[in-house]
Amino acid sequence: MHKDPVKGLGFVACLLWCLAACTPARFPLEITALSVSPEPVVGQVVTLRVEIESTSDEDDVTILIQTPEAVRLMDGTLTWHGSLRAHEPQVHRASVCVLIEGDWRIDVTAFSRFSEGDTYGDYNTLHLISTGD
Repeated sequence: MHKDPVKGLGFVACLLWCLAACTPARFPLEITALSVSPEPVVGQVVTLRVEIESTSDEDDVTILIQTPEAVRLMDGTLTWHGSLRAHEPQVHRASVCVLIEGDWRIDVTAFSRFSEGDTYGDYNTLHLISTGD
C-alpha cells in the first residue's frame, strides 16, 4: 500500500498549527528572575532578589512579596511600586532571615494597572529550603 506523502505533511502542518494556537497568552510584564543568595541557613540573613521586565512602557507597576511567618524581613521592603521602561529590567532586593529549618514558600506577584480595577501581571514562587547549619 502506497501512502501519499502530501497528506502526511498536511497532517503535520495542521498539528503544528493547532499546537501553536494552544500556546498561552503572554503579557508584556514578567517576573524574569527570582533568587536568594547565599543559600539560606537558619539565623543567617540572605538577599532575596526579584527582577521584572516589560516589553511595553508601564506607568503603574507593583511587586508584592509574601513570606511565611518562618521568614522574617530584616531590611528593605516586601513591596515596590513604580514605572518601567520597555526592555529595562527593574531589580528589587530585600534582606530576609529564615527562623526555622524547612521548605518555605515565598510568593511573588508583579502586576500593572491599565485602569482602576483592570490589572494583569505575573506570579512566581521561590522555595527556600533552609538548613540548620
